[in-house]
Amino acid sequence: MKNPLKKAYEFVAPNPEDLWKRSGANPSEGEVPLFDLDTLKKDDVEAAKNGRIIDHNNEEVGDYFSFSIETSDGIDRTARVYIPDDDRRSSSDMVLHADTAWLTTITGHNDYAASKFVSQTGLPMIVVGAEHGTNREQYPKELLRLGQTAIQSTGISLAKSAQSSQLISSYLQEKFDLPTNMLKTGESRGAMLTPAHLAYAEMYGNKILYSDTTAPCMPTKLFSERGDSIRLAAWMGFESMGGLALGLDILRQQALKRRLGTVAFNPNFMVSNVIGVGPALFSGEFGEFSKWVPQDAAMYYSTFKNDLFTKPAVLRDLYKDHPNVYIRTHKSGTHATLANDKVIDAKSMRFNAFQTLYADKGESISSSDLRVIYEMRPDQSYGLQAAA
Repeated sequence: MKNPLKKAYEFVAPNPEDLWKRSGANPSEGEVPLFDLDTLKKDDVEAAKNGRIIDHNNEEVGDYFSFSIETSDGIDRTARVYIPDDDRRSSSDMVLHADTAWLTTITGHNDYAASKFVSQTGLPMIVVGAEHGTNREQYPKELLRLGQTAIQSTGISLAKSAQSSQLISSYLQEKFDLPTNMLKTGESRGAMLTPAHLAYAEMYGNKILYSDTTAPCMPTKLFSERGDSIRLAAWMGFESMGGLALGLDILRQQALKRRLGTVAFNPNFMVSNVIGVGPALFSGEFGEFSKWVPQDAAMYYSTFKNDLFTKPAVLRDLYKDHPNVYIRTHKSGTHATLANDKVIDAKSMRFNAFQTLYADKGESISSSDLRVIYEMRPDQSYGLQAAA
């Protein structure tokens, strides 16, 4: 009989291969797992709610459209499309794309960040939420599907989430006649999904030109390395301070209202995040994705000194044979720093620089060209100076 502690550990941090099998894929060693997915209920997809994009200056800059989408595995997600007004739209043939962080929805912080990106870059954007993010029924009927949600959640993997996100995005790109050249961004879970997107994008007619993500976590399985227990205790202390600093900064900017709704309290979404998304994040699956990334892929990771489970040294080793992958570690900051306005502004700066570079050189962009973007530093007002 299996040791109960070991059984509990394997539930909290399963092996990536086990997750893929639970999700319905059986890849050979080293192969990218493929999942049997297709969109469902397109009549529901057509019933979009929409509104105006309000940027960080409280100006209207375009329209957004919100969707509830179910895929053929019976899992529902929310998604949102941002379309800048014609007079604000970039001439670049590109679309921004992001997946949400753990426990967060497409509203609140994710909507705020997306609105900022659209305003600052002029690009349309798609944001795809995590599994079980919709309210299918009115309460209390919504509670009746908790059991089904729990069962479905055991089959969640980051790889499947990435493939599903590409599938959903391809549908929305066609619906809104959006470009197939994609710039990827994301924070935490969203950053961890990004390298997997490079394995699935071509299946859905997309090409990821450049990715710029923040605060990925767990390139190795939780507690698989000596010192992880101490690291977890220290991480919790740093995050308490980092979260407080971020909260005070948001209050100072009078931006609290824009961040409301960041965390959903839909019980199905919470169950899915705890039973499904969390174990996938802790499994070390993110580190496996480095094997699927093309050697010439242009990728920028922002990490922070006190975000201890990012493990930038491990990331650098995983991508040592990828000359266009850059891992920057800021001299300060915690995981919560990912939501800082200055971090979003710095990303927009690099996205705009990439737009200019691609317009000039297209597919002939060199490693030295990318290095110029990677080494750009915002001015003092952004407060993010030289990397460690």
